[in-house]
Amino acid sequence: GLDAKVRELVEWERRLSEKAVHLDNREVEIARVQLAVTEREKQVKVKHGAVAELKSQIDNELSKWEADLTEREKRMEANAEHAASGASQRAMATLASEQRNIDRQLKEVLTAKSTMRVQEADLQRRWAQLRAF
Repeated sequence: GLDAKVRELVEWERRLSEKAVHLDNREVEIARVQLAVTEREKQVKVKHGAVAELKSQIDNELSKWEADLTEREKRMEANAEHAASGASQRAMATLASEQRNIDRQLKEVLTAKSTMRVQEADLQRRWAQLRAF
């Protein structure tokens, strides 16, 4: 009777000890995963910062480009007035060519801005997913 009870208690103690070790191992594994997620979050924050910096640089370049195109358009309008007052056909051809260049470059600016917005939205979505994780 008593020996059987002692053996049963020893067996219970052994099983509890095994379960405790198993739980400790699980806690270590969970801590490892949490550490990896934290490290990944840091990397994403760094990338997010780099992307924001790049976006800022691109915005500045696009603004300069637009200002340059606006300036060229003003010059072209001045040329147009000159051409309208009897300038040569060559001035008109130059004007048309300049207009095509400006139209093409403005289209490129708009395309670049659109692409940047899509990429920024994608980055925001990924960032939100990571934070949700």
